[in-house]
Amino acid sequence: MLRATLRGRLPKLAFRFLSAALGQEMKDSTPKRKHHKVPRYYLKGFVEKEGEPFVWVYRKGLHYRPGRVRFKYNPYRDSINFVGSEIDYYASTSSDGVVDYDTYENILEKLEKPADPVIENAQTS
Repeated sequence: MLRATLRGRLPKLAFRFLSAALGQEMKDSTPKRKHHKVPRYYLKGFVEKEGEPFVWVYRKGLHYRPGRVRFKYNPYRDSINFVGSEIDYYASTSSDGVVDYDTYENILEKLEKPADPVIENAQTS
């Protein structure tokens, strides 16, 4: 009850702090909205430097003009948190109009997780 009352009224950091202070596991009920078409674990194999989650993105059909600013240059440097993702890509709407953001994303996450060691092995070999 406390979790439901507080969740919408507190910024995320304050919510986590209060959760720890109360000794309760207060799960963030914010739906997953940024759905990745390409798993981030896979994209980690293409990062520019170890520990920096950035890759170079080339947009087909545009002139070659390298730089670091998205949509100004081609190719450009971008975070793997944004590359290969789209807002609400796997969202679905039920017949009563309720939008479900998490079901397909959670299913894909469970299917992709067992492949992580295989991808890691391929990247290090």
